[in-house]
Amino acid sequence: MSRIILLLSTILLAVACSTNKGSFSAAGVVESIEQGKDGYTAYINSGGKKIAAVISRVNMGENYVKLEVGETAKVYGEKIDLGDHISVKVTKIKH
Repeated sequence: MSRIILLLSTILLAVACSTNKGSFSAAGVVESIEQGKDGYTAYINSGGKKIAAVISRVNMGENYVKLEVGETAKVYGEKIDLGDHISVKVTKIKH
């Protein structure tokens, strides 16, 4: 019985400590851009929330788009909630 309780406690702890990942989209204005090795991170203001959109040639393939500061865009991808901000591994962009 104690092993079952220990197992359930361990599973609950692992779920509680995991980051919130999933399909995500956000639209807003590009405030700044930070260049990276195979792409860049566009920091987007989406209704007062700061979104770090990680855009790489590897993840985007032939759909790779270079956004500019001041441009309005909608990004789609996998969301990683990091507490104080949201990061998105972008797979699609509409602008």
